[in-house]
Amino acid sequence: MQRGDFVSPNIQKKTTHREIRFVCNLNIRQLTLVSLAKLSQVFAVFWTVLAAILIFLTLVVLAVFVFFYFSQKPLVNFLRNLGGEGESVIQPKNYEEYRSQVRLEKDLIYASNYPANRYDLYRPNNSTGDEPVIIWAHGGGFVAGRKEGTEHLCTMLSSLGYVVASMDYALAPEYKYPVAIEQVGELGRHLKEEGFNLERVFLGGDSAGAHIISLYAATETNQALAKAMDFQPVHKPETLRGVILCCGPFDLVAIGRVNLKLRFLTWVLARAYFGVPFWHRSKEVKRSNVVENVTAQYPPTYITDGNTGSFEVQGRRLGNKLRSLGVPVQELYFKPERGEIPHEYLFLLDTKEALEGFHDLAEFLKQHSA
Repeated sequence: MQRGDFVSPNIQKKTTHREIRFVCNLNIRQLTLVSLAKLSQVFAVFWTVLAAILIFLTLVVLAVFVFFYFSQKPLVNFLRNLGGEGESVIQPKNYEEYRSQVRLEKDLIYASNYPANRYDLYRPNNSTGDEPVIIWAHGGGFVAGRKEGTEHLCTMLSSLGYVVASMDYALAPEYKYPVAIEQVGELGRHLKEEGFNLERVFLGGDSAGAHIISLYAATETNQALAKAMDFQPVHKPETLRGVILCCGPFDLVAIGRVNLKLRFLTWVLARAYFGVPFWHRSKEVKRSNVVENVTAQYPPTYITDGNTGSFEVQGRRLGNKLRSLGVPVQELYFKPERGEIPHEYLFLLDTKEALEGFHDLAEFLKQHSA
C-alpha cells in the first residue's frame, strides 16, 4: 500500500456521515418541494371551487334581483296575501263607544268605468244630511289593500259628525295610473248625484292612497295639470275644505334615492303603477310629482307620518312647498326620542301616538269645517 493510499477511519466516518446528511437533506428538500407542490395544487383547487361557488351564488342572487326588479307579480301577490281580506283589526279600548254612534253601510257601488267601484259609507246616527263629507282612499302600494282596512279610523271620524265614504279602487298592475285618481272623481260625482251635501268636502288617504288623493286634489286646483291629464273638475274650489295625507309618498322618483331597499320596492311598485319599464323617465311620473304640481289654490292640508320606515322627509317637503304658496298646513311628526313610530302608525289605534294623531286630525277637521 502506498503512503498516499492510507485513509484514516475517522475521516472515512466523517465523510460517510456528510454523505448521509447530504442525501437526507436532499430527500427532505425534495419531499418538501413535492409536498408544497401538492399543497399548492390543493389550494388552487380549493380557491377554484370557492370562486365557482361565489360566482354561482352571485349569479343566482343577480337573477333573483333582476326577476323581481322587472316582474311585479311576486311582490304584488305577496302584498295582496299579506293584507288578507284587509280587515282593520287594531282598535282603541273604547272603540265600541265610537261604533255605537255610527251607522255603517257596506259595499255600496259608485258609477265607474273601472272595477273595484265599491265604497263603505259611515254616517252619524243623528245625521241630518248636512254633515261635511270625507272621501278616503286606502293604502297598499297601488297594488293591494282594501277599504275594510280603514274601518276603525273611519268609524271614529264619523262619530265626530262626518259622513265618511271609504273607497276601493282598481289596483295596479291590472289597472294603471291614472285610473285610481279618476275613480276618486267618479265617487265624488256619485255622492253628489245621491244627494249628499258636498259644500264641505275633505279628501283623505293613507300611504299610496295619500298619493292618489293628493294628486287628485292637485287636478282639482291646477288647471294646467287637469288639462294635461284630461280631467274634468268635480268640486268647486271653495267646497274643498281640506286634504288629509297620512303617511304618503309625494315624489316617487325621490324615494328610490334613499337606499337600495326603497329603490327596489319603489321600482317594482311604480313599474306596476305606471305600466312602463323605465317609468322614472316618463311624462306620467312628472305629472304624478305632487310637490311640483300644487298651486296656491290647493286646499288646506294635514300631513302626518311616523319616524321609522316612513315618508316623513317627503311630507315635510310638501308642507314647506304649500306654506311657501300661502296654503294653510298642519303637520304632526315624532322626534326620535319618542321611539320608533312606524309607517301607517295612525291605524295602530291602541297606541298613544295613533290617538294623538287622531285627536290632532280632529282639530284640523273642526277648524276647516266651519
